Formats: sequence, C-alpha cells, structure tokens
Amino acid sequence: MKKVDSYVNYALKDNLVVILDFHHFVEAMKEPDKYKPCFLSVWKQLSERYKNYPPKLIIELLNEPQDNLKGEIWNGYIKDGVDVIRKTNKNRKIIVGPDNYYSLYRLDQLNIPKDNNIMVSFHYYEPNDFTFQGNEYHPGFENLKDVKWTGSDEEIKFIKSRFDIVKKWADKNNVKVFLGEFGANQKAPAESRKLLT
Repeated sequence: MKKVDSYVNYALKDNLVVILDFHHFVEAMKEPDKYKPCFLSVWKQLSERYKNYPPKLIIELLNEPQDNLKGEIWNGYIKDGVDVIRKTNKNRKIIVGPDNYYSLYRLDQLNIPKDNNIMVSFHYYEPNDFTFQGNEYHPGFENLKDVKWTGSDEEIKFIKSRFDIVKKWADKNNVKVFLGEFGANQKAPAESRKLLT
C-alpha cells in the first residue's frame, strides 16, 4: 500500500485526477457470493486509508464486472460497496458501471443508489472487428487483420446512435456519465485509427 500511496500522491501533486479502482478481481466474477466479503473488506480498508485525501481521488468499485457477477448480484455489490465507502467518505466521487464489461447495452439492468456523488462509466470499442482485430486477448478477433474504418456517414451514425442510448439513460436516471475506455488496437490500420481522433 505504501507503493500505491506513492503513485497516488505523485499524481495528485501534479494536479491529476486519480481513479483508484479494483481491477481484474477474477475470483469475484467467477464466484461472486464467495468473494463478496473480501471485496467489501478491501473497500473498507481503502476507504479508511484514503478518507482524508482530496476530492481529486475518485473511487471506482470494480472495473468491467463480467461472467457470474451480473444483474442483481452486481447491483448488490454496488449497493453494499457504496454503503461501506460512505461510512468514511461521505462525499467522495464513486464510479460504477454496468455488467458485461461496462456495456452500454446493460445500462437498463444497472441499479445505482440515490447518491449525488456517483458517476456511471461505460466502455466503448465498437465496431469490434475494427478495434479488436489481431488481439490475442479477445478470442475470435486474433486472426482478423486489415479491417478498415472509413468514417462513412453510416459508421458515424452507428456510433452516435449508441451514444444516444447512453444519453437517454443518463437523462432518465439523472446521473453523470463518462466514457472510461475506448480506442482501437495498434494492429488496426493506422490511417483508420487516425480518423477516430
């Protein structure tokens, strides 16, 4: 934790916003009932440790819940996690996101506590054939190559329609939303990646 402290302090000293998140808790995603006490215990300890840190330190409960950590089980994690954090951090910003890798298509299954300091994140990598091509960590995409994205009216309309889904959900639920991850793999054609900037 002293090493984590040093990274957090270094970033805050440079006036950066720091998101402290739980990443790759694979065990909880496979056996959520078994590992929920561990998840809550870790956040209890971290919340106590960082309770006096400035507001630019933000907490993200868990990056990309997936597998068996979904639906009402994930919503329960969120509720209980927020409750634990609020015992020592009354006003700190907390980030949560939908299950299935923070999929915008699962926003309608997300149930967040009434709390003015909760933000919802989503991750966006569509079109997947373009963004994930050649990536050995995404089965089914590792052999794709030279898939182009041209920025056509149809391609742009598709992306805008997805962001409209998020905006409508955010407006309906009166919650702030931010795009936590997006991008294209370096194996995608460079000229197409430049069009996305």
